[in-house]
Amino acid sequence: MFKKVAIIYLLWGDEPKKYLVRTLVSVNRQSYDKTNLSLIIPYNPTETTNQLAFIEATVAEYKDKISIKILPQTSNIGFSAGNNVGIQFALDHGADYIFLHNGDGYLSDTSIEEIVRVMVSDETIGQVQSMILLNNQPDKINTSGDCWQYLGIGYCRDYQKNLSEFKNSGEIGYASGTATLMRADLLKKYGLWSNDFFLYHEDVDYSLRLRSLGYKIVLAEKSIFYHDYEFGRNKKKYFWLERNRYAIKLIYYKIPTLVLLLPLEILYNFGLIFFAFFSGWFLDLLRVYVYWLQPKNWTTWLVLRKKIQTGRVIKDKDLLRQAVNTVNTEQIGSKFILLPANIVFAVYGFLLRLVVWW
Repeated sequence: MFKKVAIIYLLWGDEPKKYLVRTLVSVNRQSYDKTNLSLIIPYNPTETTNQLAFIEATVAEYKDKISIKILPQTSNIGFSAGNNVGIQFALDHGADYIFLHNGDGYLSDTSIEEIVRVMVSDETIGQVQSMILLNNQPDKINTSGDCWQYLGIGYCRDYQKNLSEFKNSGEIGYASGTATLMRADLLKKYGLWSNDFFLYHEDVDYSLRLRSLGYKIVLAEKSIFYHDYEFGRNKKKYFWLERNRYAIKLIYYKIPTLVLLLPLEILYNFGLIFFAFFSGWFLDLLRVYVYWLQPKNWTTWLVLRKKIQTGRVIKDKDLLRQAVNTVNTEQIGSKFILLPANIVFAVYGFLLRLVVWW
């Protein structure tokens, strides 16, 4: 338990005035040895909002209590790149573990101690996620470890379920970037988060990268993180969710698996067009199609694909075993639309696992 832990607290836009004080208080209250704990704050301003002066003034009150480093950027470089700025600083300064801390959440008093305890318990564990609860309903779960559906769709497991009813099920599909602990040695060996995702699915990518190399992704049930979560507050995110869903499939599946998924992908997109039109993000969906129809945009992802496919030690059938068949209707959308879709997903997933042996 003498590992050096760096908490990467990425902020952007107007988040500092909303959340910074709360986070500083919670980090200062951590039961983990403060001499082995540091807080690194990358800040992405926007074109209209720059709260760097507020951050500097607020942090000054805590510098005698916590080791803090502010890393201001000149623009919003995205979630992946912003976190990577902090991760690289932590690696350069001797951190053993790196904890990613979402801007709009905060830690319970023993969060870091408990998540480190899980990480050191098994050398085959590559990444650990905290139990993330809904801040406005702290007895309910935001995610107990995210699920990824075999088409590349990611969502929260156990969303809005009572914490008292949770039963630990071992490994998780992938660790949410909201609150996750990573190993410095693996980040150095296999790379940081991919900047090319910019926003969304970068956490799916990192967990699948480690899993493809044979490492476990698990939950630290007693490490609690409270999150101000609202899934539908920004429709612009759908472009990144859909664009990056295709990237995940392209990077991690072998060609035969991609061919087998093609009929379902076509059917899924017919339904998605209908849903996007009536949900107000049809133009964002069109942007996704335009993006993938441009050959120049494939270059980056094919480079990443080659790297993953060359280094992986597990098969597609093993990846599919960790994927789920259906999506969460309570979180993602209308039951009227998604329940029939889930029936198709379940049948197709069952048949897919019968066929894929590679």
